[in-house]
Amino acid sequence: MGEITNLCLQCYREEPKTKWTARCDCGERPFDCEYWGQVIKAIDRQFGKNLRDKPFSWRVSDVGLEEEYRARAPIAAPRFWFQNSAWRALRYAQYGTNPALRAVAGLYRPQRTWAANRAFVAARFREAMGADIAVDSSKDILGAIDMHRYAGEPVRILFLTRDPRGSVWSKIKHQSDHPQRDALIASETAEWMKVNQRFITLLRNIPAADQLHVPYESLCNDPDTTVRSIEAFLGLPHDDDILEPTPQPFHMIAGNKIRFSLKDFVIREDKRWRDGLTDAEMLRIQTQSSPVASQLGYDFSAS
Repeated sequence: MGEITNLCLQCYREEPKTKWTARCDCGERPFDCEYWGQVIKAIDRQFGKNLRDKPFSWRVSDVGLEEEYRARAPIAAPRFWFQNSAWRALRYAQYGTNPALRAVAGLYRPQRTWAANRAFVAARFREAMGADIAVDSSKDILGAIDMHRYAGEPVRILFLTRDPRGSVWSKIKHQSDHPQRDALIASETAEWMKVNQRFITLLRNIPAADQLHVPYESLCNDPDTTVRSIEAFLGLPHDDDILEPTPQPFHMIAGNKIRFSLKDFVIREDKRWRDGLTDAEMLRIQTQSSPVASQLGYDFSAS
């Protein structure tokens, strides 16, 4: 389906006013897509909500205009920014380790409605596509836990990680001449640690049978074996064609622009960090990130 956490935002966006791609992969706006059009009409019929006229009148997540403006969000969209921040802080408290804080924060749970709405979207999309399983690639741990707890149907979570050296390099690769390059590397390494430790901690609330850790490197270097493990995790039979490019368009409504050229996509690991980072920089990233990286199975001694 794409990044369904952005469904309402994608309905709000209008090209060329937005710098993001506001289209389904088939090239149509969500309302005009053969498949998403059916979903949006079903929402209107069932809930009386017209996402074309009022995109945020019916939510599937905490995402609002703060995501459209990002760095300028506190100024450009203060209400949405504050609302999003409050909702996320509330859910971190609800899913955290402090029992008293969980009890107090749990008095208000808007995510129950969002998860039910997102489950409705997934069901209608499956019907439109004639599919048994829908994939939401939103990449938000809070949204994943929301769905697992409140969707009312089976939810499985894939936890995709990347070696911190490659991840940090992807963030600083255009900053080769930055005077504060060392500080940038330290900051991005700390961010990698914070995000992944948060995922590790929150996923302890999810049964082991409902989650699967997939290293990016394994997916790239042995895609057949990795995909088979994902299929087994989901209880699906193996599909020999799953790794083959398809001439037909996908119908994802948000995400990286590479989705418009998947027919030319080749699975391979991006190893440019090995040449882009100095030995000293790699050592700093390894040393700083090792407390979290070791929990995810990254063995730097073998690199």
